[in-house]
Amino acid sequence: MKRDAMRITVMTALAAVLLLWLGNGLNDSSWRVVAFSAGAVLLVAGLSHITRRVLFHRLDIQDLAIKAAETPTGAAISFAAVVYFLTVLVQSGVALMR
Repeated sequence: MKRDAMRITVMTALAAVLLLWLGNGLNDSSWRVVAFSAGAVLLVAGLSHITRRVLFHRLDIQDLAIKAAETPTGAAISFAAVVYFLTVLVQSGVALMR
């Protein structure tokens, strides 16, 4: 539980810094867009982590990954799921930059 609290704190703090940094020191509009999209994606990732913990509090993703690595098929499926999730995060950031 301490790891989760640390992850959520770091994601939320970084998102807040990026989102609050928009109005203060950035004069170039392209950097504002990048900072906003990065902050928004981090905030959404943190909120999805909190939501997963609230709804599925007994589910430990690390235990699932260790169990999945026991077979090649399980390892491939868990690897594909992680890649898909990271792809969705990157696409969300790019969509916010448009």
